[in-house]
Amino acid sequence: MKDAWLDRLKLKDYLTVELAVTKSDFVNKLKQIVDPGTVGGMFADTFDVFSSSKKVYKGEVSSAGFLIKKRRRFFDFNSIGARAEGKYGHSDKGLRVDVTVHGFESSFTLYYIGITIFYTLFLGVGVFSVVSSSGFPFFVFPFILLHASFMYGLPYFMMKRAVANTKRELEREFYFLTRE
Repeated sequence: MKDAWLDRLKLKDYLTVELAVTKSDFVNKLKQIVDPGTVGGMFADTFDVFSSSKKVYKGEVSSAGFLIKKRRRFFDFNSIGARAEGKYGHSDKGLRVDVTVHGFESSFTLYYIGITIFYTLFLGVGVFSVVSSSGFPFFVFPFILLHASFMYGLPYFMMKRAVANTKRELEREFYFLTRE
């Protein structure tokens, strides 16, 4: 149910890349650009900006598959990063890499629950004060609705853009990994 919902909102996308390289070579080259570390979790990438590593990605790479995420850097304003989960298979060219890019993080669930509670309480107090005629200004309601649409919409569009960017960057990265 959740996956179909994420697919419809385009917060989850798929990528299949066929490469003319052996599986062991690809895994070794991918390990060279990925630092070992945790990808999931609310505070997993909190201290990435303080890392001195030159590697672009962090995560887990094995011969069965990978789970990686782009490392955060100082002054990187694309702070929402999508994580990529990949599996290997065989194709006519050599290696097929099936990647699923996830843009929705579990921390956003708490964010959306929090702002929903805030706006519900705020609008409830506004309606109560209008009913009790204590002078709640009516022009506040359209402003709150506009503000709520930005607070709900901006993270969604940032996550959607992160999925598209991660998909494009991985395709490019895999291509250059096989050329070296």
